[in-house]
Amino acid sequence: VDGCGAPTLVGTVRSLARGFARLTTDPEIRPIADAMTAYGALVADNVRPDGRFGIAWGGPSKTGAEGIFAASRNGLAIAAKAAGGDSAIAAAAVIEAARRLGALDHGALTRLDDIAHPAVLGGGRPVGRLELAGSA
Repeated sequence: VDGCGAPTLVGTVRSLARGFARLTTDPEIRPIADAMTAYGALVADNVRPDGRFGIAWGGPSKTGAEGIFAASRNGLAIAAKAAGGDSAIAAAAVIEAARRLGALDHGALTRLDDIAHPAVLGGGRPVGRLELAGSA
């Protein structure tokens, strides 16, 4: 059971991405993706990383269960799992993947910069920011 009280299923990051891709391609479940996109604040407010990313992305996105983050749009899905369970790192990885795919415009990347590069704290104060290896 995750932090929301919902049962969690065992699976791979690849299967999570496939499931999210299906949200936006399968006519039978497409209404779920449409609702998640139209009412993103009910899935994740417009302050949390998944809510803010969903607004910029234009499709369903959700964090959950120990550092999981997934998003999809028009059949393109991106999913990440932070081994240490930190959803901020998973969100940064999804944003970086979207950037590398050319799936987010410059304005969206600018608005999401604080999520893509979260603060690194030392003694409770920001002492730096996360930079993903290989990002440029």
